[in-house]
Amino acid sequence: MNRIADTSGPVRAYQALSLLVVALFFLQPVLAGQFQYNDKPDYIDIHEITANAIFALLILQSVLALLARRAFGIGLFALNLLIILLAGAQIGFGYAARDNPDRLAIHLPLGVALFGLGLAAALFGWFDLRGQSTNPDEPGEEAAEHVA
Repeated sequence: MNRIADTSGPVRAYQALSLLVVALFFLQPVLAGQFQYNDKPDYIDIHEITANAIFALLILQSVLALLARRAFGIGLFALNLLIILLAGAQIGFGYAARDNPDRLAIHLPLGVALFGLGLAAALFGWFDLRGQSTNPDEPGEEAAEHVA
């Protein structure tokens, strides 16, 4: 697995922002748990504000992925668009759970999925996984360039 060699502004900004987004995704269940189990009602407001901040940061992260598509490939931009779509649904289910707690049955596992996808998007911003061969007998992109 090779690290992304490009050190341009959009690449570095994406890398930093994606780590912040993952940290905020990790913080969200902590905030919700404080509200739910430790009788701290203000934490649900912080959970809501953090969710909306994450959504705005995801839009910026997608723009950075598009600007740095030469380093990352267009697939990372597509992954970020999927995360935005799911984050929008997550926020919707969070608001819907205020009136119908059954919506938490979708809200909670979707949050876990978003953390995993956010972590994947961050890792893809640091490591170049394009052209990696899973077959040891089949040369990857770098080996193919040296042969040609």
